[in-house]
Amino acid sequence: MYQVFYCEEFSDCALGDDKNPLRKKFNAIVKDLKENRHTNLGDVKLIKGDGGVKYFRAKLSDADRLLFTSIKYKKEGKEEDAFVILEVILNHEYNKSIFFFAFFFILYTRKQ
Repeated sequence: MYQVFYCEEFSDCALGDDKNPLRKKFNAIVKDLKENRHTNLGDVKLIKGDGGVKYFRAKLSDADRLLFTSIKYKKEGKEEDAFVILEVILNHEYNKSIFFFAFFFILYTRKQ
């Protein structure tokens, strides 16, 4: 079983209750990450940020995404891999992401 942490700023309010399709997909992805150290659910794509930061985005629906990353942490003196759930991005509104704000600003200013 692999560790999955949640970012302090993470809010699952947008996922609704256990009957909501977004919640069901979210739960399935997290379960898959914990059990298999990866997931084939949600058409996961890698997004590389500046400074070597790697974000993963998974589809929760046609318009909604889950953003997460992977980290290394020490557990009982040994280095372990884990995932950190960062945020749910609704309606493709990446511009509202607290994690992508700096990333998109840098991309935008490079194009100017």
